[in-house]
Amino acid sequence: MLGNIFSIGRGAMQNAQIGLSVHGNNVANLKTPGYRRRTVIQDESMSIREGRWSYGTGATIDSIRRNLSQFLERGVLDKSPEFSRWNAEAGNLSMVEKFFVESKDAGIAKSMGDMWAAWQSLADNPQLGANRVALVGAAQKFTAQLSSVVGDLRRQQDLITTHLKQEVGKANDAIKELAELNKQIIANPNDNTLLDRRDIVLRGLSSLVDISVQEEPSGQVIVSLGEGQKLVEGAKAFELKFEQGGVRNSLALGSPFKDEVHFSGQSGEELTIQVVSDGNASGAAPAAQFKVSRDGGKTWISNPDGSEKLFTAGGQNDAVTVGGVKFWFGKAGSSASAATTQLKDGDRFTLTPKSEVRWYKNTSTSESISPLAGNDGERRLKGGSIAGLLRARDEKIGSYIEKLNAFAKSIAWEVNRAHSQGAGLVNHANTIGTYEVRDSTVPLAKSNLPYADKLTSGSFSMAFYSATTGKKVSVSAVDFSSIPPGKKNFDPAVHSLENVRDAINASFPGKAQAVITDGKLSIKGLGDNRFQFSNDTSGVLAGLGINTFFEGHDAASIKVHESIEADPSKIGAAHVNGAGEVNKGDNATARAVAALTGKKNVNFKSGGTSTESSFNDYYSSLVATVGSDAADAKANLSISQTVLKGLVDKQESVGGVSIDEEMDIIASYQRSYRTAAQLIKTANEMFDTLLSLK
Repeated sequence: MLGNIFSIGRGAMQNAQIGLSVHGNNVANLKTPGYRRRTVIQDESMSIREGRWSYGTGATIDSIRRNLSQFLERGVLDKSPEFSRWNAEAGNLSMVEKFFVESKDAGIAKSMGDMWAAWQSLADNPQLGANRVALVGAAQKFTAQLSSVVGDLRRQQDLITTHLKQEVGKANDAIKELAELNKQIIANPNDNTLLDRRDIVLRGLSSLVDISVQEEPSGQVIVSLGEGQKLVEGAKAFELKFEQGGVRNSLALGSPFKDEVHFSGQSGEELTIQVVSDGNASGAAPAAQFKVSRDGGKTWISNPDGSEKLFTAGGQNDAVTVGGVKFWFGKAGSSASAATTQLKDGDRFTLTPKSEVRWYKNTSTSESISPLAGNDGERRLKGGSIAGLLRARDEKIGSYIEKLNAFAKSIAWEVNRAHSQGAGLVNHANTIGTYEVRDSTVPLAKSNLPYADKLTSGSFSMAFYSATTGKKVSVSAVDFSSIPPGKKNFDPAVHSLENVRDAINASFPGKAQAVITDGKLSIKGLGDNRFQFSNDTSGVLAGLGINTFFEGHDAASIKVHESIEADPSKIGAAHVNGAGEVNKGDNATARAVAALTGKKNVNFKSGGTSTESSFNDYYSSLVATVGSDAADAKANLSISQTVLKGLVDKQESVGGVSIDEEMDIIASYQRSYRTAAQLIKTANEMFDTLLSLK
């Protein structure tokens, strides 16, 4: 019996020592991130039975419990990606919102208004040189602000791209560490330090991508992306890669296609090209046809009547343009060479003109997990900072750039369309177009001109004047009758840049000479002849950049024509009248341009859609969209932050260290230790008493 008392006392002292050690360690790790409070779990030892009675033999340590609610932790892992996604989006969109700040004294809208006012001032007094200088200055300020904003947007995209590289690197580090922890936990399943570390890494990974976690009976975890792609399985770690996109083929069984899809330009979109009829990829009859999707095949680009739009396969001269990206079929390794093989119904190509995040199953098998705008059903990232950054860069900022480019393109066209028919204070000795064609033999409607789709059948005239006297020599329309197929007027579906050159030379022998230099049309007056343009019903002058006010065709490239910057007297405020004369004080063209501020049906093409609006309304809508997107991101961030904080706080109440609670427990173990020592002392005295009996 005394031996049992000694054993109980000794066990109690040992248990108290362990308890003091465990809870002392809790106190030591009060500020350690991810540390979960440990609790000593004791069990009653086996009892001893003597006769009719049984009595206890003390207590033993059953386990050291790590205080954690698996339910709450799963909630944290579920909600963390949502918070991180909105945090990434809100942070970047808040920055972008500052680029579009508008006030009565500054901003694109203000500078545009100043430019229209300057055109009106020129219309009021077209002879005043100061008005011309003021117009050039106002237009320069407007185009500079467009260029500045789109430059800021591009730089923000570049910053996001740099951040994405870092985030993907962090994700891969976490994936590798989890695979290593799986190996260690199998060998030490009760090592709470390893389990703490695993939860820290899982939380970190869930802030980067949305994940699903399955714990095995062995203690290992299987970690997958939210859409099922495995990241960690046992000791195996899969990899994510941030890499430049391109074109990936998925050919139908038996497809003879051996060439390539080539492209130029950049966009935040991913395009799906689906062949719907067999045929030649080169464009030669019978040519294959295909349709295009901007959302992974969920919907397809449509005609105005809602039917799916079909495109005809072809080479570089027949390139299809979608959202700032041109693509065509060509020989493998040679974009300018025609394709030599055929396409088969069912051939599918994914064109990604941007950097993307891919999940690698092995070294040869991978798939894109970058979010796809308009299609959340795909196997793509939906949460985490990586998804938020990609959405901000591609879906949001990418669309703002596209809309800003559409705005700049339309304003350049509308102003140039009027100005190309205008007359300045001085006649032209020579002029050169600002837009070039890649192949001067291709009909202009099929060329790479930025405004090829704006050209229509029609005519344009040239008026000639004596450089010596300034008097009119002649005025007539350019005649295309000498150009096959013998049509008198220009037809963009038939006539190439070479045809335009030849028609001018045939129409005005000895007066003007047109030549093509580096894909651009230039015209010079011969001898004493100087010239002006008028009555262009085809848009070919503006389409080629002849006699235009602006150069460029998007927000980054638009600027005042360099010849007008050098000499504002070349601003075409007047026009050539029916008699072929330019009257002093004429303001017809200046009035036409100034009136554009009130035009309600300006056409804007962006995001695969075409809309009509005024310049002010279109730009105001863009600014409102930016503000709305930023506000939505902030609101969603606030909501997700509140939900996540609630889960984290509850988990901390379960597993966090409370210094007051720990000190109470430590004091309790101290008392237990002293009491156990007193029990041993008492048993020892009893033993001494027993020994003293004689």
